[in-house]
This record gives sequence, C-alpha cells and structure tokens, in this order.
Amino acid sequence: MNFFKRSVEQKKSNIKVAIVGANGKMGKLACECIESMPEYSIVAKIGRDDDLDAILKQCKPDIAIELTSNLSVLKNTQIIIQNDVRP
Repeated sequence: MNFFKRSVEQKKSNIKVAIVGANGKMGKLACECIESMPEYSIVAKIGRDDDLDAILKQCKPDIAIELTSNLSVLKNTQIIIQNDVRP
C-alpha cells in the first residue's frame, strides 16, 4: 500500500476522544471544538462524579483531553495512561 492511499484511509476513520472535565468552562469549549471537527468523535464526556477508569475501559477512546483541576490531574492522567489512552 502506498503512502497516499494509507493517508486517505487514516483520514476516513474517526479519532475517538474522551473529554475529562467536560462540565467545566474549558471542557464545554473543548466539546464544542471537537464536535466541529469531522475527523474526531467524542465517545465520553466525563464529569467529576464519574468513574474514569470504568468509562475508559468501556468507550476505548484513542485520546483523552484532561481539563480538570490541579488536584486531580495527576491521578486522572495515571488512569488514562494505564488504560492505553493517549493523554
């Protein structure tokens, strides 16, 4: 398969995104931005009271955008990495 053909096939597939902290100001803005980009799809909008680990295991996103507070970012990032999701 040549490079051009591979690039076109990659663009057709959606990149699955999880937004951690989706209910905050930055989270809502990130959701709006991602939703406007056809090559991305939001598979999880994760809030403060949600079980991050369980949701990541269920939704299997490609990337996670972490937009919580400085008090939870380290723990959340560790969970994201443990689930083979790119932070």
